[in-house]
Amino acid sequence: MATHPAANLWLQCVIYTLLTLAGSTADPNAIYGAIEVGGIIRTLDGGEHWENLSHGQYLNDDTVDMHGVLVSNWRPGTVYSVARAGLFRSTDRGNHWQNVPLEPLNAKGQIYCRSIREVPGDPKTLWVAAGAGFQSDMGVLLRSTDGGMTWKRFDMGLQPRHTMFTLAFDERHPQHMYSASNGGEVFASHDGGQSWEARPLPEGARQIYALACG
Repeated sequence: MATHPAANLWLQCVIYTLLTLAGSTADPNAIYGAIEVGGIIRTLDGGEHWENLSHGQYLNDDTVDMHGVLVSNWRPGTVYSVARAGLFRSTDRGNHWQNVPLEPLNAKGQIYCRSIREVPGDPKTLWVAAGAGFQSDMGVLLRSTDGGMTWKRFDMGLQPRHTMFTLAFDERHPQHMYSASNGGEVFASHDGGQSWEARPLPEGARQIYALACG
């Protein structure tokens, strides 16, 4: 049975979901995108042409299920991507990737990473929101203070009951940061993450996937 071209386009949009775009402050024409079950894409000419950079991001039997991408403002040419299979780093603008060893949280020996953010005004400090899986009873935050070279699981002083999904910073007051799980939990810190407190949502609110602040 023949299929209308518009139907094919609609199916492609459903299968390939762009979750994140990230730009380079050093080169405004370089833009990266993270595609759910589609890998990392890149343009070096301001969006006129795109290429897929998925090679090197396969791990075990996982698909290239990418959730976020970050272009380092501290180390020129360094790009980070977060995925169902963990955290990946490229030091040559995405041409080649390496898996970054992190504390495993699931049976595959991996950690499910959902979001990566750089602290405004402090490009050496990076945060990752993660958990044991898409839906899990273990949510964690990871932090790097050396531009992403080394990472440690951060003790929030409380234990999220769901996978941590997103992070947000107040651009004018970067010490004010927020995080949330996909189970409807929101947490706030006003000292750069040293201490956290829960911020309950209205009754019935569930599944947070994004935060904005400022």
